[in-house]
Amino acid sequence: MNSKIWQNSDKSSDKIIAVHNNIIYNGNPKPEEIDNVILSLKSNEQSSKLFSMPISYIKSIEMNESNNFIEIIFGKDSNQHLKISNPEIKNEIFNYFKDNLPNTVYKFKKENSFKAIAGLVVAIIFYLWTVSVASDIEKGFEFEIHGNKAGVATIVLMIAQLGTIKVSLIFGSIILVTCIAIFKKESKPANIHTISILR
Repeated sequence: MNSKIWQNSDKSSDKIIAVHNNIIYNGNPKPEEIDNVILSLKSNEQSSKLFSMPISYIKSIEMNESNNFIEIIFGKDSNQHLKISNPEIKNEIFNYFKDNLPNTVYKFKKENSFKAIAGLVVAIIFYLWTVSVASDIEKGFEFEIHGNKAGVATIVLMIAQLGTIKVSLIFGSIILVTCIAIFKKESKPANIHTISILR
């Protein structure tokens, strides 16, 4: 791969991200050390100020548009983050890997709010059912569940016995959290780009 060096000045990003001699480097040397670290890289010298990742060890590279990093994955439980808060630089670095790494497969996955919306609908239905039973219990009605296996009706009856106020508080919290999750997904979609390296 062609050598490439990126410098970042903001505090939430790695100060140096580089690719040189088929090794990916990243780190945060002190401002006064940056020029020497870059010179060392160009002179093919190792620097203790940077973390190094041989490209031959890499399994895949993933970029989630909602995160401020690119994830380098080595194995099942081994990874390293390239921290980049600037979306343009993050896209540039990912596209550099996409265009220059040999023997790769690129995949794009766009996550949507379908699961969260489905969960919200289920929570609302469950709430209406439970609060209705709770209201009937408060009016003096008695319920019996027949059969040995505990099902959804048993769970509804158990929760309903807490009373309409507590049922509303419980499900109100669940519905609120679900609505917030849907809003976050819609406002900042989790579009995931993955480069898998074939061995």
